[in-house]
Amino acid sequence: MSTNDTYEAGDIKASLEKYEWDDIWQEQTHIKDKFRIFYIGDSISRGIRKRITAISDGKILCSGYATSKAVDNPDFKDMIRLALNVTKCDAVLFNNGLHGWHISEKEYAEHYDEIVRYILGIVDVPLCVVTTTATKDSHTDRAKARNAEALEIARAHGLRVIDLYSESERISDNIKDDGVHFDDEGYDILAKFIIKEFE
Repeated sequence: MSTNDTYEAGDIKASLEKYEWDDIWQEQTHIKDKFRIFYIGDSISRGIRKRITAISDGKILCSGYATSKAVDNPDFKDMIRLALNVTKCDAVLFNNGLHGWHISEKEYAEHYDEIVRYILGIVDVPLCVVTTTATKDSHTDRAKARNAEALEIARAHGLRVIDLYSESERISDNIKDDGVHFDDEGYDILAKFIIKEFE
């Protein structure tokens, strides 16, 4: 696993992980006339974000905020606001489901909905819910349950859904030995899947 990726596989009880991190990336800020996505997610979204601009040949610029924060983290909303304040975008993608194993799926849904409502309150561009990617570890069933909750919340708010779970499940051979992150080919496939959503 890359030192840039952290993931706590166990069902930890603490609300914070051993390593908490935030990564705000503004892609090619000097360019003003290209379609720009802002992707809020985890280390997997960061791996995908890095490939979207390159694979689209610069037609789509992908900025983003990647973090280890779970949806119940009290600082998450402040960081989202900060990240969105420093970049302009034409669409926001939101994914969060592989962190925060200390909360139940019911609590997850409540916090997830709160974050979605918060983002909708501070942006005037479309918000897309991105399902959490497939895993090969003990959290497979929980990831599926969280995706079900996210889909219900997306429907309730009339939001577009990008089903990254189904696509990532199809390429499960590209999941690394850690059970959650993808190899370079996997990230390329997932990036292409997102690009198709905006062509």
